[in-house]
This record gives sequence, C-alpha cells and structure tokens, in this order.
Amino acid sequence: MDCVHLNPPDPTRWEYTGFVVVFVVVFLEFQLRCCNFGHYYNTYGPLIDVNLEIKDADSLHSALESFTRVEKLDDPEIKCTCERCKVQVSIEKKLMLYDAPSVAIFHLKRFESEGSVVGKVEKHVSFPLELDLLPYTDNNQTNNEQMKYDLYIVILHAGSISSSGHYYCFICAEPNEWYKFDDLTVSKIVQSCSFLYVTN
Repeated sequence: MDCVHLNPPDPTRWEYTGFVVVFVVVFLEFQLRCCNFGHYYNTYGPLIDVNLEIKDADSLHSALESFTRVEKLDDPEIKCTCERCKVQVSIEKKLMLYDAPSVAIFHLKRFESEGSVVGKVEKHVSFPLELDLLPYTDNNQTNNEQMKYDLYIVILHAGSISSSGHYYCFICAEPNEWYKFDDLTVSKIVQSCSFLYVTN
C-alpha cells in the first residue's frame, strides 16, 4: 500500500538510550489489511503511554477493546493502492500492542473539545487490580507471562477544566497496602483505583 511499513521493533535497540525507554516504552503495531485479498501491511512505533477514549467505555477493558478494534475505512476518499493487487482498495485498520515494557501506562482521556470549548468526561471507569494485556496484542509475538501486570499507582485530576485543578495520587507500597499522596499529606487508605501497572 502507499504507506510506510517498517520491520518489527527490536527492544534491544533501545537498551542504552535511557531509563524511560527501557522500562516504559510500549511498541504499537499498526496493521492495515487489503479488503480485496487480505494482504497485510504493518508499521511499528514506540509510545510512552497509551491514550484511551472513555466516552463510550465504562471499564479499562472496554477502552482497550475499543482501542484495538478492527475499523473498516469505507470512505471513498480514503483509498490505498495495494502493492500486490496494484489497484485502489478499501482497507481495514487495527492497532495492537506488539511488545510491552516492565511498566505500562494508560491515560484515560477525560477531556474532549468541541470547537473552542473543552469539557471533562465525568464518569466512572472501572479497572482490575491485575491486568492481562495478552488479548490486546499480536499473540504470536508475545510471551504470555510477560503480559500480566499488577496495579501500582493512579494519578487523578480534580477539577472541571484541563488548564486548572488539582492532582493527587494513590500508590501501592506493599501488597494490599495503599497510600494517598495529596500535596504534603500522606494517608493510608483501604481501597483505591488506577491505570498504571507494573509487571509481576
């Protein structure tokens, strides 16, 4: 197709480029499929965090399912020329996690804009204490045991607009032992929630 496609990423290439890259970068696989004969074209790229839409999602799982869902591009103005078919074709696109780091960060997109107005998506989004990312990956490329994560920290925003408000967080210091960090105040809590996970 008339698109750039790269070789699968080799995580060892990033080994000496810094702490953040080694431990936090997640590799995404962007897959395009020709609807004529099913030819696949893949591109790969690194991200520090995965931004998830939550307007139509009520859980982290449903947000990840939406993020990795196959989308058919039927717009006649969006056509790719398949390198194998040699004709313009309709395409399907899909995002998957190709490789995951020791720490996986998910950003729930709570702010959306309509013209010049930015509003906050005020809704409850649930997530588990343990997360298995295998269903959202290219299963042939990953080790099952390396895709399981434990909940570690949550960063929350209090306020109605993105340019102001207050940030605080919950951190798991020990198994089942959570603390709330709010400016200079640290308090032990019984229950918490988050979207940052650390591998077992």
